[in-house]
Amino acid sequence: MYSKYTYFILLGCLVLLSNCGVETLKFTEPQPKVKKNLTEVEKNFIGKYKSLNDDSVLIIDKQEIRSAEYLDTIRFTKAEFDSLGKYEVKEDGLYELGRKLKYPLRWENDTAVVTHAYTELYFNFLNGQVLRYHKNKLFLNYPVGDGLWKVEILSLKADILTWYVIRVDEDNLKSINEVIETIEEVEKKRVLTKDGQLVSRNDTTIIAKDVKTGDFKTMINSDMLRKIGRYKRIDD
Repeated sequence: MYSKYTYFILLGCLVLLSNCGVETLKFTEPQPKVKKNLTEVEKNFIGKYKSLNDDSVLIIDKQEIRSAEYLDTIRFTKAEFDSLGKYEVKEDGLYELGRKLKYPLRWENDTAVVTHAYTELYFNFLNGQVLRYHKNKLFLNYPVGDGLWKVEILSLKADILTWYVIRVDEDNLKSINEVIETIEEVEKKRVLTKDGQLVSRNDTTIIAKDVKTGDFKTMINSDMLRKIGRYKRIDD
């Protein structure tokens, strides 16, 4: 289990939506290939959405998709607080050395109480991410290195937003015109679980090469889609 100190550092990171345990298909170009890149999120998707599975809230605006702001409170004993080291205490809060990040700080007897507000950033137009639109679906294309792309899909029907990934399904792939190449090298990944444990996982990358428009349509209308979130639009 992580210490409070390590956990505190991790809170400063923005994390993309995690799909741990789902082997997702990789593509050699953004999808759908015949559609143009958007420079803004499609207007009808913009808004605030409440998860149907938990209390989380998703916010979509013109430039990004993110969570609503979370507020974490961490309590340190005096000894733990004195060992932080990389932070400077000032009258108005706790500052991370070399950065402008500030964390509100108060004392309850000998206990330091630090609060940290953050959001999880799921998509924006930075770092080469690509957004495309087709038939009331947003296609979120993430570069994953070596010229490959991971594709996630947002589908909006009435006020219900559904988030999908394209998982590897060998039975379905066999029916799609031999567009699949298996990369045999095993890649070891270290994944942070919900309870703060780092676990190792070996993956074999499955790549869809030169996907025809019809083949991609087959993929997203098959059992290869895995639902990873459902949200209902709410008023601001």
